[in-house]
Amino acid sequence: MPSPTPAGASVSHASWYVPEWWRPSPAVALPLLRDLRVHTITFVTDRRPSSAVALASQLHPLARVLVLAPRAQRERVMQLGATWVDLNEHANRTAAFGIGYRQGSPGSRRYHIFCHVRWLAVAAALKERPPPADGMVAVLDDDVLLFERLDERLREAAAFHATAHAETVVSGAFVLASAAALSRLAAFLWALYALPADKLALVSWRYGEAKPLSSLGERDRARIDAAFRREGRYARFSDMDAIEAFRFLSRTGELPTNLRAHWAAGHRRGSCVHAPKVEKLGVLDPSKALLNASYSSTPWPSRAALRDAANVELPNQAREPHLLWQRGVPRLEPVGKPLCFLHLQGPQAKQALLAPMLAASGVGA
Repeated sequence: MPSPTPAGASVSHASWYVPEWWRPSPAVALPLLRDLRVHTITFVTDRRPSSAVALASQLHPLARVLVLAPRAQRERVMQLGATWVDLNEHANRTAAFGIGYRQGSPGSRRYHIFCHVRWLAVAAALKERPPPADGMVAVLDDDVLLFERLDERLREAAAFHATAHAETVVSGAFVLASAAALSRLAAFLWALYALPADKLALVSWRYGEAKPLSSLGERDRARIDAAFRREGRYARFSDMDAIEAFRFLSRTGELPTNLRAHWAAGHRRGSCVHAPKVEKLGVLDPSKALLNASYSSTPWPSRAALRDAANVELPNQAREPHLLWQRGVPRLEPVGKPLCFLHLQGPQAKQALLAPMLAASGVGA
């Protein structure tokens, strides 16, 4: 757990500086989720986009699908039936963010900068190509296989979080929001990493996770900025922790009004199964994941883990769980519910399952 924040410690409103181009207008009111309609589906990737883009498009033929990707991937994006947006279109603006970025997590600096810059890139793309004021934007990683309709999820999330402007379905991988809410998130990220080291430390130790520096190799220890270090420990702080900070600082009123958004999380649909990590379905072994057949015979997790994933009680004598494909959608049996989505997080899951699951869904990989 992070070290406790000193009583009363906070960052003053005057400390949150945002460059003019990224600064949200205080006159623009954020629409509630309940007032939005599905308009845009956005993917951001710095590699070759996967056919998960085509799968989402197939379910949402009336939605605008934007793929932010490198210039070399333009033809690939067009093959997927989406609109290509140059990931580096605003490189001169996002480069300034990278220069000032302070790293709070082990791993490649380039990777962590990209994780943050993707939110800036989405906000910039929507500023240049704005949806209607009531247009909902879904931001997905291209390793999220979408099997549900977004209008149904939006309707349920809006009812569950009646005062929310945005909803996180899977941290970093699946978000519903208006363009205005995404603009405020981008502005917050700029302002956060522009804070003086002592004020950034206040935020990072409140919302990051304390870890011993001794657990890191020499290279990773050198990558952790001084703002995240304290008495032999560091506050592991990623873009996901930054978004959590944004959520809570908005709620407590510690942000200026034009940087706040009620960003909700945690709604789970009852009509389909959430699979934010593929491990919940136990299909990581490619030799046993017969996903291009009518069902998969796989090693499965405990009944308790399956029950939690499906959000239902299972009968005592339920038969061995499996995936049954119906009209391109995997159904978890014996629960009897389709998957809402499947997040193929990590290289092993992608290598083993991305192509066969897309093929089983009727989409060429």
